[in-house]
Amino acid sequence: MKARIWIGAMLCLLLLTGGASGLISKSNTGDWPKDWPKELDVFRKSASTLMVGTGIQENIYEIRFTDRDQFEKAWQAVEKVRTPGGVIRLYRVNSSTPWGSVLPNKQPVLRVYGPSGGYSLDPKLDTDPTKRLDLKNLLKSGRALKAGSPWAQELVGENGQLPEYVTSVVDEDGKMSWRPVDRKKGADGFLNRARIDLELVVDGDIIDLNRIKLPRNAEIVDLRFAAAKKQDPAPKPKDGDEKAKPKAEKKPAK
Repeated sequence: MKARIWIGAMLCLLLLTGGASGLISKSNTGDWPKDWPKELDVFRKSASTLMVGTGIQENIYEIRFTDRDQFEKAWQAVEKVRTPGGVIRLYRVNSSTPWGSVLPNKQPVLRVYGPSGGYSLDPKLDTDPTKRLDLKNLLKSGRALKAGSPWAQELVGENGQLPEYVTSVVDEDGKMSWRPVDRKKGADGFLNRARIDLELVVDGDIIDLNRIKLPRNAEIVDLRFAAAKKQDPAPKPKDGDEKAKPKAEKKPAK
């Protein structure tokens, strides 16, 4: 555990100081927080974790399934960690994805987009990359922030909602705090995921939307048929192309 904290802090330091322009790494286990529902532990060995540090810091947990019972048990547990008001995106098997070959939709999959659990450090902090950071004291003094729960109360909505992303700022008193980010307006600094969102790659058999209840307090983004809608229309026939012209309909003789 100490080694993971040390590595996470070093990666965070590299990103903050410009030592790395972007970073994506993958673990072949489900490394979600230990305080998540115990029902998910059985899937850790067969799951994977994508650790994203490309200016957006987040972890994407991917759980693959071979039968319907597996998925439906996992779904009940995962629903407990989704942030109220969060997004559930729907894809279908073999549909395109913004991640391309990094996260392909080749089989039924449940993905959980969650906080990185890493740290944001005060940019004015004088650090020595060869020495271990005293994160406990840095957090206590307000010179570091952890990207994960519990979040500051001012970020949490009345019903437990959270912004999708936050960024760290240094307040007038010299202490750091998280601020919500509106990605449409842009933001300075790194974006850290706060809200936990879900993604389903549906096949109609193992993951069958007719057998589960999508929560009412979620924003459902249905992308199952988005690729088909974006396809270019059939090309118009060129002048003189008799084969492409539709044949005139023959009317029966009266």
